[in-house]
Amino acid sequence: IGIGPGNTECMTAEAKAVLAECDAVIGAKSVAESLHTAKPVFHEFLPHKVHAVLDGHPSIRHAAVIMRGDVGFFSGTKKLLEVLNGCDVTLLPGISSIPAFAARIRKSWDDAALISLHGRDMNLIHAVSGNRKVFALTGGENTVDVICRKLCEYGFGERSVTVGERLSYPDETITCGTAAEFSARHFDALSV
Repeated sequence: IGIGPGNTECMTAEAKAVLAECDAVIGAKSVAESLHTAKPVFHEFLPHKVHAVLDGHPSIRHAAVIMRGDVGFFSGTKKLLEVLNGCDVTLLPGISSIPAFAARIRKSWDDAALISLHGRDMNLIHAVSGNRKVFALTGGENTVDVICRKLCEYGFGERSVTVGERLSYPDETITCGTAAEFSARHFDALSV
């Protein structure tokens, strides 16, 4: 289940209904804790560990494996499906951070390059040099300041950058500036 950008109010009604009926919830600790459920919760997100939870608990007949964002957009779902081959799996999409962010800043995203730098090594410079708009998910070592320093190194220091932090939460923040201005500034690790 893709639970959306973070706040449970952004989950689809279908996702909420399935969560209400499942036997257990499996997901990364920060994601699982946001659900505030009384059901058994297993803090696992690596595919082989999710599989081990299911194998180790035969009483779980209907588990909900939750992912932040959408199950098809730079999600761990692809690898999880390979491990759960042979299981009856239904994918429930969620709202990805990029369309949520695009709506907040009133920008279309149909003409943008979409990349994830969350635990991945993608060619940001190629995306920026070849596109008018680039939406990027941050995370891991690729924080906003690191990304902006890299942009500065390649001559893109004056490029306009808009950062969305903690999307969907009450303390959500949208900040506009340049790559140079943001190269030494701290932002939430999971930003767009």
